[in-house]
Amino acid sequence: MEIPLRSAFKEKLKRISKEDLKYVEKDLQYYEKVSLTFLLFGSQQKQNVFYALQKLMTMFNSQNDDSQILYDFATITHDDDWKLPLIEALAIIQANRVIRKLGLDKEEIYEMFLPLTPELSTNIHPILKILYKICEVLTPAEAGKLLSINKNSTLRFYDESYLEVFFLDWISKDIIAIGDVLKKKPPNLDELVEYFKFNGKIGLYDLTLSAISRFNENIRARSNVNDSALGTFSTDMSRSRSFDKNDSLHLEEADLSYKIGYETAGYLLIINQMEFHRETDPELQHLLPKKELRHREGSELDENILKETFATFGYKAAVKPNLKHHEITSVVADFVARSAAYDSLVVCILSHGAQGIVYGSNSIPVELSKIEKLLTNNSLLNKPKLLIVQACQGSDLQEARSINSEEEMDGPGDTAAPHADMLVVMSTVQGFASVRHVKKGTWFIQSLCKQIRTYGREKHILDILTIVSQDVQKKRGSGDECMVPVHSSTLKKFLYLPKCP
Repeated sequence: MEIPLRSAFKEKLKRISKEDLKYVEKDLQYYEKVSLTFLLFGSQQKQNVFYALQKLMTMFNSQNDDSQILYDFATITHDDDWKLPLIEALAIIQANRVIRKLGLDKEEIYEMFLPLTPELSTNIHPILKILYKICEVLTPAEAGKLLSINKNSTLRFYDESYLEVFFLDWISKDIIAIGDVLKKKPPNLDELVEYFKFNGKIGLYDLTLSAISRFNENIRARSNVNDSALGTFSTDMSRSRSFDKNDSLHLEEADLSYKIGYETAGYLLIINQMEFHRETDPELQHLLPKKELRHREGSELDENILKETFATFGYKAAVKPNLKHHEITSVVADFVARSAAYDSLVVCILSHGAQGIVYGSNSIPVELSKIEKLLTNNSLLNKPKLLIVQACQGSDLQEARSINSEEEMDGPGDTAAPHADMLVVMSTVQGFASVRHVKKGTWFIQSLCKQIRTYGREKHILDILTIVSQDVQKKRGSGDECMVPVHSSTLKKFLYLPKCP
């Protein structure tokens, strides 16, 4: 966001020189230097982030603090472009005495930059401002708990009071990413989002998700502007050539397609149920299947090919193995909320099941209708959501007929998708088993990924599923077993997977 500068303020800016920063810095406490360094260097190139990190650590251990970190920032910044970011950063950390020492009016600065509003930023990277807010809110004990996420830290700095130092380290190592609108790179704060979600920090959870959503919306807006410019250019060029009827078809199809960016495609959530046990809670015993559920050998093959396939189209894989029944709905709800910042969501459930249900690792069922309902949250309004289920859907699991040696049953089933923009894909129709090879993975998932890789850049998803159905129906097990995948769709538009830019 850009703001017009008043002429009087411009004159004040001109009077501030780089040499002034050497004296200004003497009025700053170490904690203020940490915050300023984080806000100013966090969006710089990696080598500058690393330099700032080393500088802060040296300052922390030095008795004689003669640092010139602000002067260094001005030196690496083009011309006078350092002035507005510095002033805004000073306002954000409320270094009011330094603002006055620079000859500026505090009220005017606060009116211009709204530094106390985390959601608004002008010259400071918006994600850095949110991260600074997080640093301010968390206590040292809470910060220490958050930092325990990174168990392999090699940073030789141990004071959690200065959380910004650790965040700079995470940025330099790509543990988190603040994003770049110009390069169409969305932020990646998954580690923080997950921590806030499961540690009851709902305010910070919502704040972080909202910031990611706004940032990604800016990426989409910029992409739309570029697309419009390209469209104008294409229109002008078309006047110099004949108009082909196929052009009309492509234009119509583009208007009827979901807009999914490669960088903002979203999550591929894989719930991979490989190991099962019997729930011991007496109140849940009546929900257990009659027969003990076997471990699903070979499911890791499906997990791996799903991750590899969807990564090709920009999706960020998140694997959640062996979830209990209540954890399944909790995890899906979490990723639905996170998807407010992205263009779509793909959920894959690999498990045992019965008609209309899938099983948690504790052998307690979860209704697929509940999972579908979670996907209708406003976070995904008008966005495509895919639910892919590889699981038995028979009325009684033990009735599935056994097949020989390395081929096992996962099961049959189809479920309707009653809400718009949803595609539910099942491995097989009701009443039939879904074949899983313990060394090759399931027929369905392996075929799905193969066809997506082959046709994902030219065909929309429903056409691809038709090809998958043809492919799977041709397969036969050693006992002449067969299966037919099925899907139900309420998609309003063509769904094409995003292309790598």
